[in-house]
Amino acid sequence: MTLYLTGFLIAVFFPLFVSSWRVAFLCVALQGLCTLLVSIDGGILFDLDSIVQIMDIICLRFIGVPLVFLWVLRKVSLGREFDLIPANLVTWIIAVGLLILSLSLGPRLYPENLTLTFHAGSVAGAFLVALLILSVQEEPLGQMIGLLFLESALRLFESLGHREPWFIQIATSFIFLWLLVLMGRFVQKFSRMETGSLTPVDSEVL
Repeated sequence: MTLYLTGFLIAVFFPLFVSSWRVAFLCVALQGLCTLLVSIDGGILFDLDSIVQIMDIICLRFIGVPLVFLWVLRKVSLGREFDLIPANLVTWIIAVGLLILSLSLGPRLYPENLTLTFHAGSVAGAFLVALLILSVQEEPLGQMIGLLFLESALRLFESLGHREPWFIQIATSFIFLWLLVLMGRFVQKFSRMETGSLTPVDSEVL
């Protein structure tokens, strides 16, 4: 499990140092995959509740998120470079500090279990990075990525052992799917508005 949690942390912190929105969305998908592997390695039971959870992560987090946003952003011809945080030494030091802070939280919560210690630290790291992105981003695309990072943190937190009944998971999956489509449409329309390619009808809708 530690290997999968390490992959999750890499997928959380790596996009902060790379100026690419493609890398950011691919890392969101990797976060979903690592969360799934953590759940399976933690002894997930293949009952109806678990199957719904697995399908949710695979179809929405691992496949849906990158496909929706890559398709939307290709239509608006967005440039390749996109910084989640300002590309300077100060914000990079803050990011490294958040990593150290998050990993130091685990031993305080689970001092006798190394796996749970790393698990709690990974959740805290994703949560802090999401808040960092949301605090410095003014672009709608960056704020959407921050929200997706925050959702990944919550999903990893649920894999600590708490699992909702299957009908609640289906309801939350539909809500996430609706939010995913809504975020994609919002980013598309806002990007077109910035480039001046909106029609009068589109402007009235906004």
